[in-house]
Amino acid sequence: MRAHIHEEILQFTDGYDTQVGERGLMLSGGQKQRISIARLFLKNPPILILDEATSALDTLTEHDIQHSFEELSRGAHDAGHCAPALYGEACG
Repeated sequence: MRAHIHEEILQFTDGYDTQVGERGLMLSGGQKQRISIARLFLKNPPILILDEATSALDTLTEHDIQHSFEELSRGAHDAGHCAPALYGEACG
């Protein structure tokens, strides 16, 4: 439920086995983003860089996914929109 895409995938013709893309089901921008986010949760990478990861989502779904990101990143460092933080410097 973290990426809010599971229920929609179950509605696809072949569920998780549905072919997507040019030769299969066309996904909306929001569906593509939520599938990408779900893959992040599965992989749980040591470094995660996000650039407008939720730009195609409605406000409620974006809020829920932001909360999921917070759970995923517990104990991690967030550089946010402060480039100096990437180099260990203080943001001012």
